[in-house]
Amino acid sequence: MVRWRYANGRFLPLPSRHPRTSVRCLVGHPVARVRHAHTADIGRALDLGCEGVIVPNVESAAQALQVVGAVRYPPFGHRSAGGVLAVAEPFCLVMAESADAVADLEATLAVDGVDGLYVGPGDLSLSLGCDPSPDDPVLNRVLQRVWAACATVGKPVGVHATDGTTARRYRDAGCSLITTATDAVAITRETEAQLSRARAW
Repeated sequence: MVRWRYANGRFLPLPSRHPRTSVRCLVGHPVARVRHAHTADIGRALDLGCEGVIVPNVESAAQALQVVGAVRYPPFGHRSAGGVLAVAEPFCLVMAESADAVADLEATLAVDGVDGLYVGPGDLSLSLGCDPSPDDPVLNRVLQRVWAACATVGKPVGVHATDGTTARRYRDAGCSLITTATDAVAITRETEAQLSRARAW
């Protein structure tokens, strides 16, 4: 099992004062989820030394093609040369977070340079109008389609889990890149657990 951590630059941008230090603190294989599917955001994360990017809100194969172009240098893309910490061949995961993204899933996975898919069950469930629980029949049906599509083309699929039990369930379904918690959630849960123990005395 490969241990990895990613900096969630989508909701909390990578710090501007000491960004390289922040990336180095991501022991293992540093990955950044960028804020947008924008060339500048993607390039900045890669120039800081991230081994790959997770790109949100990729709704179609056409958009995925633009994302891949931002990851690759010419003549295969349009990324600018710059960061001395940049790895030679970063990987690119696009996120499926909406009904539209799922509708164009097979075409997106067929794009050369899309190395895999990452699912955000929370935003996906909002788009589908269902509960974010993997037990929800609507969400579960869509997730099964995603797992199958990735398996068919031999590309890895990742997913965000809110706890270890759900993470194991996703692992058993074939997911290979799984987050088990966010720092904010982990800190909150542990604080609540410790307070409960203290109040029980």
